[in-house]
Amino acid sequence: MSDRSAEVHDTQPIRAFAQVLSAWAGSARERAHRAEVELDETITWVRQRADYWAAQVDHLTGVTLELQRELAVCLSQPEVAWCGEIENRLMEVTQQLRAAEESLERATFWSTRLQHQASDWGATRSRLSRTLADDVPDATRLLQEKMDIIEAYATQHISDDRSGAVEPLRTAPTRPQRARALPLPLPIAPIADRPAGDSGG
Repeated sequence: MSDRSAEVHDTQPIRAFAQVLSAWAGSARERAHRAEVELDETITWVRQRADYWAAQVDHLTGVTLELQRELAVCLSQPEVAWCGEIENRLMEVTQQLRAAEESLERATFWSTRLQHQASDWGATRSRLSRTLADDVPDATRLLQEKMDIIEAYATQHISDDRSGAVEPLRTAPTRPQRARALPLPLPIAPIADRPAGDSGG
């Protein structure tokens, strides 16, 4: 006799979850690769900016020193009445040097921070790679095996129902109601015999 309480209604939710899990793993691998490429390119770009501003600082520092020497020579010559051109040029280069130093400081800060984040991401990426490469395929395989077992059981279950000698109950049996006792008739007093010759009048 089959057990209707273990009836299998639908395996589609399990199948749908397995499909979604597999699709997510494929999409996650692709997007993780894109994110890693973007991160590497960003780190490279910020490092290059830091290198660029470091070179600018070196260059402007050299120009500043040269202008300072020229100004010192100009001021040491009494016959030179005006050194304003050199002074203006020195002021301009000095401002450029300060701006380059600020840009170098910002680029160095973000380059260092991104390098630290890249190191942290490396550990997370390794765990994520193992999940996508091993855990998700294992979970999908186990779900598929469970579906195969459930569907095989459901097929056998239906076959047992069709071939069983005892028809399974469609509804749960109900408890029979107890019959109510009918009230007993009241006792009737016997009629006394009439005396002889009594006509009732």
